[in-house]
Amino acid sequence: MALLGFCLVFSSLNLLFYQAKKDMPPLKQITVPAHIQITKGGYHSQPQKRNTLLYNFLDSLKATASGERLLDSLHTRRPGLMDSLLTLKNKLNSNF
Repeated sequence: MALLGFCLVFSSLNLLFYQAKKDMPPLKQITVPAHIQITKGGYHSQPQKRNTLLYNFLDSLKATASGERLLDSLHTRRPGLMDSLLTLKNKLNSNF
């Protein structure tokens, strides 16, 4: 009896969803605004460049007192982060 009730409930829900899907307007292609420039390759195809940017950013933090405090807090809160970044840099450089 429970199986029959289960089948009736979910088959009626399936019919409701099917009807709702038919009544939806057709999907349109999304257009990219003119001011957005898309470069070939994209963000994920340039891991070396991103890694270099990260290291430049971390080096630039050393130039100011507040940046130095931020680096010190990174070393304190995440002691293995810089080692992991160095390992990542070495792996990326060895693959390219």
